[in-house]
Amino acid sequence: MGSLGRWLPFNAGSALGGSATKIVPDLLPRWGGGVVLAVYAFAFATAAALQTSVQRDVA
Repeated sequence: MGSLGRWLPFNAGSALGGSATKIVPDLLPRWGGGVVLAVYAFAFATAAALQTSVQRDVA
């Protein structure tokens, strides 16, 4: 997966924890992991809000 894998949520969480740097040296810095996870959370929350706020005609 290469350097693209470091931007996935699991690896960003590992970078935020900071304990796996010896096993996987290609992680983001801690602050970068936090930013990536915050962006993922915002994107999913926005998608869920848009999905549930769409008014549908029941009749």
